[in-house]
Amino acid sequence: MDQQKIGRHLAEKRKEKSLTQAQLADLLGVSDRSVSRWENGVTMPDVSLFQPLCAALDMTLDEFLSGEDTQSQPQPQVSVRHMEGYARYLTARSRRRTMLLAAALALTVLTVALLATLCLNRTFFTGRYDSEFLSGVTIPVPRFCLYDGTGGMDKYTVKLKTLRQTDGLDVWITSYLAGLKAISYDGSTVWYDPAQDITILYYHANNDGIGFVNTVYITYHAGMIPGL
Repeated sequence: MDQQKIGRHLAEKRKEKSLTQAQLADLLGVSDRSVSRWENGVTMPDVSLFQPLCAALDMTLDEFLSGEDTQSQPQPQVSVRHMEGYARYLTARSRRRTMLLAAALALTVLTVALLATLCLNRTFFTGRYDSEFLSGVTIPVPRFCLYDGTGGMDKYTVKLKTLRQTDGLDVWITSYLAGLKAISYDGSTVWYDPAQDITILYYHANNDGIGFVNTVYITYHAGMIPGL
């Protein structure tokens, strides 16, 4: 079934009848936009419109579905070949609609799941991490970082994932650490936060080789670490 050919034939038959698209649409009880889509081969008329459309344009169903005038005596019935072609068209259209609906449903489920994950995550929108080990201790973290895990014994490590670039993260981290007390310890610098009585041993962002995903690592210790 050649929709483009059928559309051109419909346009020719309509013009032979000196009908505008709007006039034909009125006769069939549809919009002129629908007629335009038929004639451009974008869609096919609904099967319920076949008989009225053919009557309005003075053609047989065979002529309509073949997209051309027949040379033989017009017959009221439509050939099996053309009906099979239209059946294939309906099957293909139904399959496309099903695939589109399935894709839309999958996208909706994925979007809802993603939003739920982000909203329930304790760091993504809040910009802070509440320690699992030290009561009342909250460490500021860059916003839009997804909490990934933590662990440790006498010192604790927090791991966050984010799509933010490391240069922007480094600026944020440097600004945060600048507000703490910097102390030299064991050949490196650590930062003591007297308000929360914790020592930040390590706060750094880097790429672990996973595309655009970057990781923020924070290592902290309760109080002042021994020797300070």
